[in-house]
Amino acid sequence: MRNVRVVTVGASNAGPKSNIIPDRAELMLNVRTYDTAVRKRVIASIERIVRSECDAAGTPKEPTFEYFDQFPLTVNSEAVNDTITEAVQEATPATASDRGLSYEIFPCGSGIRSRS
Repeated sequence: MRNVRVVTVGASNAGPKSNIIPDRAELMLNVRTYDTAVRKRVIASIERIVRSECDAAGTPKEPTFEYFDQFPLTVNSEAVNDTITEAVQEATPATASDRGLSYEIFPCGSGIRSRS
């Protein structure tokens, strides 16, 4: 499970009109990994692919890369998760699906679910 990686294309923009060839393109990605070494490989792969595409297209400028919104991995405590889940279930007898809550496994360590 530690080798899991998710790359999400959050936004892409390449010009103001459909009939104008833009002089630049912006691609905003989100990278999620459990392991720092895996993250570094994913980022290196993204940069390699972008550079190769720019080279193949004959772009006059080298691509630039900006990194922001980088945070350490959230690792949920199984004991705390169990305590909170029990308290919520006691306080609200309806099931999580009845309340419209959704859970995801990815942002936690060891497969402990967290509410999203």
